[in-house]
Amino acid sequence: MRDAPAGSREERGSRRNAVLVLASLIGAAIVLAAAGLSGHAAALWAAIGGSVVLAWIGVHAVRALSATIKRQAADGADLHAVIDADPDALLLQRPGGAAAIANGPMLRLVSSDPQANGQDDPTAAFESWLESLGDGPQDLLRSLRDGADGTGPKTWNLANRPADGKGDGYEISLRPLGGRGRLWRVHRLGGGCADLPASWSDSAERHALCAAAGLYSLDAAGRFVYVNPTMAAWLGRSEQEVLAGGLSLQDILAKDSPDDPMKPGIGIMSVVRPDGGHRDFQTLSAAVDGPRGVEVHGAARPIGPAGSYAQRFQRLFHEIPVGVALIDRRMHIGDCNAAFRELVADKNAPGKPFTDYVVEGEQEAVARDLQSILEGRSPARSLEVGFKGDGEGVASIFAGHLEDDEGRVAGLVLLAIDATEQKNLEAQLAQSQKMDAVGQLAGGIAHDFNNVLTAMIGFCDLLLQRHRPGDQSFADIMQIKQNANRAAALVRQLLAFSRQQTLQPRLLNVTEVLAELSNLLRRLL
Repeated sequence: MRDAPAGSREERGSRRNAVLVLASLIGAAIVLAAAGLSGHAAALWAAIGGSVVLAWIGVHAVRALSATIKRQAADGADLHAVIDADPDALLLQRPGGAAAIANGPMLRLVSSDPQANGQDDPTAAFESWLESLGDGPQDLLRSLRDGADGTGPKTWNLANRPADGKGDGYEISLRPLGGRGRLWRVHRLGGGCADLPASWSDSAERHALCAAAGLYSLDAAGRFVYVNPTMAAWLGRSEQEVLAGGLSLQDILAKDSPDDPMKPGIGIMSVVRPDGGHRDFQTLSAAVDGPRGVEVHGAARPIGPAGSYAQRFQRLFHEIPVGVALIDRRMHIGDCNAAFRELVADKNAPGKPFTDYVVEGEQEAVARDLQSILEGRSPARSLEVGFKGDGEGVASIFAGHLEDDEGRVAGLVLLAIDATEQKNLEAQLAQSQKMDAVGQLAGGIAHDFNNVLTAMIGFCDLLLQRHRPGDQSFADIMQIKQNANRAAALVRQLLAFSRQQTLQPRLLNVTEVLAELSNLLRRLL
């Protein structure tokens, strides 16, 4: 079994000695009274002897009780000396409602609060000083007032940040002392005891002040609640301008900043300095639930105008005019850039099967070709794929292996180039080639037909020499000649089209043209 505390043993010894003294006195009185009533001399001498013995025991008990009281007083003086020798502010809350003990640093600390001046109770003065710091942890005040959560050591960190941003931070700890009460310790961060080894909090504070990386903290509204000198210099401002001015990140964030700085994780943040220049940072941040709500604590490092290697690749991936998509082994789209989303006309393409965007009738063939490339049965090559959509565009896709960190094939990377306009131009070229062939054919036919018409017109002229006007056949011969001349005009137009000759426009008399066609039209009608 573990030994009982020294204080408990001393208290039990004191109570035991007091009981012995009281018992001896009461016993002596009872014996003397009995002897006086009996009147027997022997009994009287026995009573006297017993009283002497009991009195002797009582004297020693009184001496022991006195020594115990003196030893407790000495222990109390030693406790005062130990507390006063500590450089930190200490407050000892003693059990049983006894007055608390505060050392000199604690009295000087609480005297900085005007409301604590003149208070006789150190505990009340300490509580008033804690309330003067602003919104602090509620469990700290409850523990001080009613002893809540006093079963084990606890530590709190508080900051006193006035308008100039140059206040102190405090590390407040509570340690239960069993039957002797509870000890409160207030350690001011960053100073006060240069000859003592720095605490972890002091080391962390000095590291933040001297760190080569930019450190910052944002509240839930995006306002800066902390920046180290490095980050303030990168922002082009002093610490006082950032903190005392209530600067918000949204006030200096560039419009084209790639990522949201309030989102935890790795990202890119671009800010606008007071001189109008832009500065890009790579950030690593985390969200923490603090006393003022959710806060974002981050570390930043500057990157060049072109960004880091990862940033350059990210920008290339998203801004390249060629569609890029990463396909897993199930033929699902893992990630894709803006050009690919525009090609398939779906902003939510990641996570969906690639073949869902292929036109009906080609899905099985495309899936089979991609699976063959994925399994290594076919080399990386280009495919022509038709995509669904308003115009059912066509894309030329190059598929290649996508490997993981261990060199295993994890999927495919697809480079998609929109070939819809190219296909339209090819169709127009094919049609143009067909028309050129028709023109050549029409030219050949026109030559032969022109020879036939020349013979017809010549024979009509011979007939007109024998059949003069007034002859019964004159009108028929003239009709044949006119139709032959009209056919010859069409042949000349065909020859001009086939030879790509430029036709010169001229004025026509519509009445004469219709008069020439009247006989033919009359018969057709």
